[in-house]
Amino acid sequence: MLDLRQLAALCAVADAGSVSRAAAALGWSQPTVTHHLRGLARELGTPAVSATPTGSRLTPAGAELLPHARAVLERSERALAEVRAFARDRRRRVVLGIYPSAGLLLLPHLLSWSRAQGVRITVREAEVAVLRRDLAELRVDAAVVYTSAADTRPVPPGCDRRVLAEEPLSLLVPAGHRLAGTLAGVELEDLAEEDWILSAQPDEPIELLLRAAAGAVGFRPRARARSDDYLLVAAYVAAGLGISLVPASIADRTAEGVVGVPVADDALHRSVELIAHSGVDEQLVAELTAAARRILRG
Repeated sequence: MLDLRQLAALCAVADAGSVSRAAAALGWSQPTVTHHLRGLARELGTPAVSATPTGSRLTPAGAELLPHARAVLERSERALAEVRAFARDRRRRVVLGIYPSAGLLLLPHLLSWSRAQGVRITVREAEVAVLRRDLAELRVDAAVVYTSAADTRPVPPGCDRRVLAEEPLSLLVPAGHRLAGTLAGVELEDLAEEDWILSAQPDEPIELLLRAAAGAVGFRPRARARSDDYLLVAAYVAAGLGISLVPASIADRTAEGVVGVPVADDALHRSVELIAHSGVDEQLVAELTAAARRILRG
C-alpha cells in the first residue's frame, strides 16, 4: 500500500532535483528520503527515481505517478485541515441542561455570551431530578442544577461539579400575613403552625433542607398544596393556602398579593452548580463556568 511519506518524497525530488535537496526541503535526513523511495519502488514494482550526474530525476513510472501523488497529498492535507476544524468546532459545542428559574436568570445573557464567543449551546430545560437522569444517561453534556446541605446525592458517574453561586432562601407569604413586612429574619420555630406550599418532588433539595431544619426545631411542615412552578406557588400563597420557602431571587420577583420575608437561619440556602461530564472540553467548561458566575453575580 502506498504511504503518504513515499509520495511526499517523490514530489520533493521532482521539485528539488536531488535526494539531498529533497531531504532539506522536507526536513528529513537523506537516508530517510532514500528509504521511502525504495519502499515506493517496491510498491510500484519499478523505480520511481533514478540518479543523474547532477542529482536525481523521475523515471517514466515516477513521472506517471507524480500528478496522482500531488493530488493525493493535497487531498490529504485538505482532509486533515477540515477534520481539525471540525474537532475545534465540536469542542465549542455543548448540550446544556438547566432548570426553569435558572434559565430565566441565566439564559438570555449566557446565549448572548456564547454567540460572541463562538460557542454553540443547545438548551434542554427540565427540573433538577430530570437533569440528573439526563446527565447519567448522557443526554446532556452539562447541567445547571441546584442542591442544598440536606441533599447528599453524589454527582452522576464521570461528572465533576462547580459551584456557581450560593443563594439564600426566603419565605413567601401572603401580603396580609402576620409576618409580611418583617425585616429581621424569621425564626423557623415560629412557623410550626403554618400550612406550606411544598415541592411536587419529595427529593427536591429545598424541601429536603426545610424538612431537616424544621425537624431540628420540632415540627414537620404541613403541605396544603404542592408545585414546582414558582408562578403557581406564588398564586397559592396569594390565595392564602400557605407559605413557601423559595430562593431569594424568586421572592424578589414576587407577584401581586405576596411578600418575600427573610429567614434567620443562614443554613437555609441553596447552591447553584454546574455539573459537567469529564469528557467535555475543559477549556469550554471553564469559560462556561466563569460566564455563569459573572451573570449570577449581576
